[in-house]
Amino acid sequence: MSTTIEQILYGNLSDSALLDALSALSPEELESLVLEYNWDDGYALPTQILMLPRCDRRTALRMYWRGGAQWYRQFSRREEVPLEPEGWDLCLKVEDMIARGSFQARLAPFDPRDDDGSDHTADYLEHPSKRTIPADMYGPLGPPRTLSDELMEEAMAHAKAIDPAKPAPHAMRYLKQRLVANTDFGALHQTINQRLGKAG
Repeated sequence: MSTTIEQILYGNLSDSALLDALSALSPEELESLVLEYNWDDGYALPTQILMLPRCDRRTALRMYWRGGAQWYRQFSRREEVPLEPEGWDLCLKVEDMIARGSFQARLAPFDPRDDDGSDHTADYLEHPSKRTIPADMYGPLGPPRTLSDELMEEAMAHAKAIDPAKPAPHAMRYLKQRLVANTDFGALHQTINQRLGKAG
């Protein structure tokens, strides 16, 4: 009988039984396991999952962001990390493996701006950053950007292609997906309407 995700998470399996159980899971099941994982239980299980041949790029990125990648930006070296340096190790391991193309992408791309409703890129912005998260870790939309004329033109073109009659909501959605989390979106909404008014 196969070991269930619940048994892996709560069954107190031996090391060998745990490895056998994890190795038997499909990419989709590993993704489900990570979705259920309680990060208060530490980084040992996520690190094991990361090393499995069936671990998908999406799952690795989800562990990267849920494991605290945004928090670890405030440190430049492992020795500076006051708590859970194993999380630092996990995040750097994911970065290295992504850079080397170690994962297959069988599942849909992962977006750290919308992980079950959470925007990981908005976390810990009050802390100065000492290291840059590699662009590949942000998924298909790339790293958050600051507002520029170029990005605004991209948004307008995208929105008008979708709905020429009512482009404003589509432009706003496009920009929200790409801008840094501390953007003043109220002012941005006014700017979009002003631009559309002038264009009209």
